[in-house]
Amino acid sequence: MDASAKFELIRTFFEEEVSKRKLSENGYVKTTSIGHFHPSRITRINRGLEILIAEGIIDASTWFLDAGGGDGRIVILTAGKYNIPSIYVEYDEELISLAKANIHNSKISAVLNGIPLIIAEGDFTDDETYLKVG
Repeated sequence: MDASAKFELIRTFFEEEVSKRKLSENGYVKTTSIGHFHPSRITRINRGLEILIAEGIIDASTWFLDAGGGDGRIVILTAGKYNIPSIYVEYDEELISLAKANIHNSKISAVLNGIPLIIAEGDFTDDETYLKVG
């Protein structure tokens, strides 16, 4: 499957399935103990990644870290479309569960195609979080 087909599958998954879920009375948003989860559209994230990779700001030959990963959409794109090994870090248990469900969804698993995607549970400012995953 080429990158365009992978993106289309990821986009469809987030726009047609995930966006219908509710995390709060306000829809697919959540206020956590230290912040807010209000995801960007997958098309905007993709465009940003395209630019950052093209400009060499993101090195596609090494690991990508998403600190405060929310529902996992960024690491699903980096690993799934761009074949970049990725690390997802989040402290909120509900968002971690949501990201795991998204990552392990059969449609998403198909695009990940064995690209490493590590889930680290904890505070992204705490070294212990990273020590747990090596």
